[in-house]
Amino acid sequence: MTTNYRASSAVTITLASLATSAGLTVGRCSASVANGTNKDDFIIPTLKFRTGGTAPTAGTVLELWCFAQRADSTWPELFTAAYTGSDAGFTISSRDVLFSGAVLCGSYTFDAATGRDVVIRGRELAQVFGAVPQNFAFFVVQSSGQNLDSTGGNFALTVNPGNYT
Repeated sequence: MTTNYRASSAVTITLASLATSAGLTVGRCSASVANGTNKDDFIIPTLKFRTGGTAPTAGTVLELWCFAQRADSTWPELFTAAYTGSDAGFTISSRDVLFSGAVLCGSYTFDAATGRDVVIRGRELAQVFGAVPQNFAFFVVQSSGQNLDSTGGNFALTVNPGNYT
C-alpha cells in the first residue's frame, strides 16, 4: 500500500480577531469543504493561529470542531441559525448539541503568553467519522478572555488530503 498525499489547501474561515466566548458557544464556522470529487481516504486538518497582544487568561481554551453533512444532504442543526455552507459567525444551540453532532478535532489550552504562534494538528477525519465525509465544515471557538490577534496572515486552517493505493 502506498500513501499518496495531495497538496494541502486552505479552508475559508475568518479567524482574525475571533472574539472570546466564556461559555464556548459563540464562534466561527468555515465554508464547507467537498470531498465528492476527490474521494480522499484521509484528510488531516491543521489550524495555525496567534494569540493577541493582551495576555489571555491561563487555563482557557481554543477548540477546533468538525461537523458533516448528513446522508440526506442536510447539515446538522447545531446552531441557532441554519448553517448554509459559508464562512460566518455562529452561536451553538448548546454544548450538549455540539458534542452530539460534531467531533472535537483538537484544542489548545492558553497560558498567559501574548503573541504566541500555535499550531493544532487535528485528528484525521476518517478516524473520527468512520470515513471522510462527502461534505464537512469546521467550527472554531475560544474562551481566552481576549480576542485573537487581528492580523489576517497569522491564521490558517488547512486540510492535508490523500489516498491509499
